[in-house]
Amino acid sequence: MNNPLDAIKPEPEHTRNGKVAHLPKVLRDRVNQMMLDGFTYAQIIAALGEDGKHLNEQNLANWKSGGYPQWLKARERREDLLAVQESIMDRVLKEGCPDLSKAAIQMAVTKAFQVLENLTPEEVKTTMDSNNFTRLLNAVAKLADGEIKCQHHELDTADRQAKRERENQAPGQLGLSEAALHEIEEHRFDPPQN
Repeated sequence: MNNPLDAIKPEPEHTRNGKVAHLPKVLRDRVNQMMLDGFTYAQIIAALGEDGKHLNEQNLANWKSGGYPQWLKARERREDLLAVQESIMDRVLKEGCPDLSKAAIQMAVTKAFQVLENLTPEEVKTTMDSNNFTRLLNAVAKLADGEIKCQHHELDTADRQAKRERENQAPGQLGLSEAALHEIEEHRFDPPQN
């Protein structure tokens, strides 16, 4: 693996032209799942029934060395994405992070550091030249700036809400309460006792 970022980028689609590639997606997915589950080629063909009658074991062997690995990588990317989304939602639901945008920013920073952490010294030398490293640091700084802006927005929103609530209070609610006024009137001429 020359560039660890390749693991998160989808590979360009290679148009396949074999018999399995020409099956409808539902059937291709079924073939892939059976391969993943350890079915033999003969079992896969038998399980497909009428839909697999034109296939032979060589067709499946060809697919296993081409289309199947692509399917596995795409499946892994989908699972990683779902895990990230689930983690973001978990953070949103926790008391410490009530805002989806903040959780997403935190997750993005975490993923950037995970990519860095998984680099071997050789990969650092080949992929993290000064330009790439500067780009990564710039991206992390922009994410942190975005989180700060989110916090400022939350504070501004809370201030505006509090101001609206104060403005919408009935005139009788402004100032001192009835009990406080009564207390002042009762004790206004009482000198402080020593």
